[in-house]
Amino acid sequence: MKLNYLQNIYQARSNQAEVRKSGLEEYLYTHNDELKKRRSQLLDLRNSLLQAMHRTAGLDDKDLSADQEYQRIKEAYALKEAELQAFLQAEMLNYCQKHNYRIYYCAYCQDTGVLANKQACKYCLPAQLAAYLQELGLYRLPLSFKAQQPDQTDISIYARANSPADFQAEIANYRTNYKYAAKFAQAILAETANSSISPSPLALSSSSSKHNLKHNIILYGVAGSGKSYYAAKIASYLMQEAILALYLDSEKLGDLYVKRDLLAASFNPDSRQKDYNNTCFAVMQQADLIVIDDLSINTVSPKHLLSFLNNVPQRQHLIVTTNYSPNELQEAYGERIFSRLFQDTEPVSFKTNDLRLFH
Repeated sequence: MKLNYLQNIYQARSNQAEVRKSGLEEYLYTHNDELKKRRSQLLDLRNSLLQAMHRTAGLDDKDLSADQEYQRIKEAYALKEAELQAFLQAEMLNYCQKHNYRIYYCAYCQDTGVLANKQACKYCLPAQLAAYLQELGLYRLPLSFKAQQPDQTDISIYARANSPADFQAEIANYRTNYKYAAKFAQAILAETANSSISPSPLALSSSSSKHNLKHNIILYGVAGSGKSYYAAKIASYLMQEAILALYLDSEKLGDLYVKRDLLAASFNPDSRQKDYNNTCFAVMQQADLIVIDDLSINTVSPKHLLSFLNNVPQRQHLIVTTNYSPNELQEAYGERIFSRLFQDTEPVSFKTNDLRLFH
């Protein structure tokens, strides 16, 4: 995940951790008698090894390997060094636990943002990522919103918002919708399983076909039908897995394009506004998932929506929520945009009354 802001944070954290670590090591070497004794023994062996190296300076590798005294000292030094490091690590761990001293902000990745298996650290990166995206206005969800599996939702809210007959007629649809959300999220997880930066088009293709899923989702229904919540559960679930998922309303998307046009037409554009705008578009290009909430002709013009769709990377997934039906979208944006918007896209409808009035 190549975001310079996050790289700077983790580099600073890593540097601070090294300072704390080296400081603790020196403290223990000064105050721990057993460590002082072991280091003194190692230094004695090191001096013996240096003397042996001077004595054998003129020997080639074959003769050097046959020198038993040199080999004995070399092996003893390597063993003593390994024992000292193991003892030092144990003493450092004991000190940290006893005195509640933290060397690393995140013990899992040791402040690198990357785990031992080369995957992004899902223990600390999601919080950093969400905070950064919120500063940019590209993640509208509260930091406290943490979704579980996307298919785990309270279907009974639909029962309270609709008549018994309507609820029974649509209950299978609600359950199918949320099961699809879970499969969709799992497919994206599968694509990124072998890459912490971005999946390949080949991985994307094989993963989607394996799950019989479309590449994108369009959620439509009346206001308050649960579209935004559905999309938020997917985005939040993926963010908790350290996958770059953006969640922005359509007004924000339209505003970014309008400002980009104004900056391009300006003779002397504001450098800070230009940097901010460029950063937002750069992050959008890197995202694995973008949620565009509440798409409307009043918030995103046909020109800007077409530009957005034409620049979506092949690997990137989209979730669009709207109060428009597919026919109304076609009428509002025209066949050209409608074709691009619904290409490899699963329409998901919620037939219900406004849930907000019955929550």
